[in-house]
Amino acid sequence: FQKLSERGLLRPGFKALCVGAGSGHSVLALRENGLPDAIGIDRKSFAPLVRRGDIHRLPFAHDSFDFVFSASFDRALVPALLASEVERTLKTGGVAAMLVSPRRLNVGNAINPFYSLSPVVALFRNSDVVHVTRLGPPNAHDATVIVLRKLPFGSSKSLGLEPEYSWSK
Repeated sequence: FQKLSERGLLRPGFKALCVGAGSGHSVLALRENGLPDAIGIDRKSFAPLVRRGDIHRLPFAHDSFDFVFSASFDRALVPALLASEVERTLKTGGVAAMLVSPRRLNVGNAINPFYSLSPVVALFRNSDVVHVTRLGPPNAHDATVIVLRKLPFGSSKSLGLEPEYSWSK
C-alpha cells in the first residue's frame, strides 16, 4: 500500500474496504498506514478486522468507500458481479486495487489473464486504469496489481490497456 500512498492514490483518513480479506492481514496493513477505519469482508468473520459477508453481495451502501482492495478477485465465482459490487460501493473518484494472479486463476470463472489483463479491466465498466504493477521477479507472472479510479456517472471510459500492460506468452 506504500506505493499507492506515494502516488497519491491512497491517503490517510480514507474509508477503506478489503474484499475477500481472509484473516485480515491487508486490513491491518491499511490501518497501520493511516486508515484506522479500514474493514474487511469475507465468508468468515475475524473480528475486529473482518466482517462475515458475501463478496458478490457486499453489505454496504452505494458510494461508501474511498478505497477498495481485493487479493481474491481471481478466485471469485462470478468476477463480473464482484467488479460490479466494487464499483457500486466505491465513491466517485475512489480507487480500487485488484491483485490478480494466473497461478490462482479459477479456469471456470471466464477470466483468463494469462496473456492479457484487458478481460479483467473490461469488467470494471465505470472505472479507468490508472496504474498497473507486476509483483515478483521479471517474467514470472506471479501477480499483478491493477489500480482503477471510478469515473463520474456518464463519463466515457478509455478504450483499454496499453500493450505494455499485457502479459506475454
